[in-house]
Amino acid sequence: MPRSYLHDRVRVERLKIDAPDSGPMRRVNEKGEMAQIANGDLPPIRHLLVWTLDSPKSGATRGHHFHTNRIERAYVIAGEVDVLVQPNDQSLPGMMVPMVAGERITIDHGVAHCYRSRGPAIVLEMGETNYDPLDTTPFAGFPK
Repeated sequence: MPRSYLHDRVRVERLKIDAPDSGPMRRVNEKGEMAQIANGDLPPIRHLLVWTLDSPKSGATRGHHFHTNRIERAYVIAGEVDVLVQPNDQSLPGMMVPMVAGERITIDHGVAHCYRSRGPAIVLEMGETNYDPLDTTPFAGFPK
């Protein structure tokens, strides 16, 4: 069952293990893990980015911005990540969205976001449009 935050402007889905190949799923066996992150259930992906983060070790976070037009999606490949989200107009208070490996998040445009890992993490970020730096606006409403 997907989890929803900020009146459905942020959604988190856990990919099902051993689900049919026709949709998003994960398979874990003696070969290792395979994750089918999208299979026709998302718009075509035009921007794909992998990033790592180890906030406890480095003190670093990622994000602190919102997009005017872009819907951002991310999939946690490994580790655990907390995503702080808040509408850029601050009409709702910010909230922490916990994520673990195997989960995919969708963040609607206009929602500021900041990623902080709980240890070493690897995340795949996806966008249905090309990355446009003019569509990214810094958001100072989160603690560093």
